[in-house]
Amino acid sequence: MGHSIGTGHDIIEFDKLKRERDAIQITGFTSAEVDEFRGLFMDHSTDSGLPGSYRNRITFKELKTLLHNVIPLGDGNIQVLKRHLRLVHKHAGDDSVNFVEFLHLMRHLLDVNFAGIAELSKTRTADDGNDLS
Repeated sequence: MGHSIGTGHDIIEFDKLKRERDAIQITGFTSAEVDEFRGLFMDHSTDSGLPGSYRNRITFKELKTLLHNVIPLGDGNIQVLKRHLRLVHKHAGDDSVNFVEFLHLMRHLLDVNFAGIAELSKTRTADDGNDLS
């Protein structure tokens, strides 16, 4: 017999993997960095009710909690963070991001050195050999 058509779940998973591969290539993160970001993301993500692993999203509130552990997030930085989030996630009325969007957001925050995050990344590299950029 010929090839069977995959289930809807398989198609969604294949698309997700392709989008992740593309995002990793675009952002230039190493495998170790992606693994570290995935761990942070999964520790803070919620189940939004979507099928498969597309359900894993991180809300703006969860993103603030995640980043607050690393960088100062006063009221001014929170407003700037919202603007940065809108650059990578353009869905009106939805303040959550999936892992691919999270990777793009982290690359952007490192590139613009949001709240000194790039310096912190370099300090972590010196301390433990891991780098967030």
